[in-house]
Amino acid sequence: MNTVSAVSNVTAGPRPDVHHLQLQLRAVEGAVVRVLGLVERRGFRLLACEAEEVRDGGQPLSLRVRSERSPELLKRQLERLHDVLQVELKHPGVRHHA
Repeated sequence: MNTVSAVSNVTAGPRPDVHHLQLQLRAVEGAVVRVLGLVERRGFRLLACEAEEVRDGGQPLSLRVRSERSPELLKRQLERLHDVLQVELKHPGVRHHA
């Protein structure tokens, strides 16, 4: 599996202001850039981004962000992007692997 990953230095352990999101994007040019731009413009600091190989016509994308803002707000905003097929907010400290 081809995986692209970008991670910054953060302290270990779940924090209340760190949020994990799993997205499914349309496999189209610019979709990842639009998602990351929205995250930054809405005041969420990107801590980690992991994109997996395209499968079943979709691009899985995992994000870890930090903000005092509501993660539900970011989830709703991401869902409005045309190229976002699905957004799931994961609970802190819970790891999900396929």
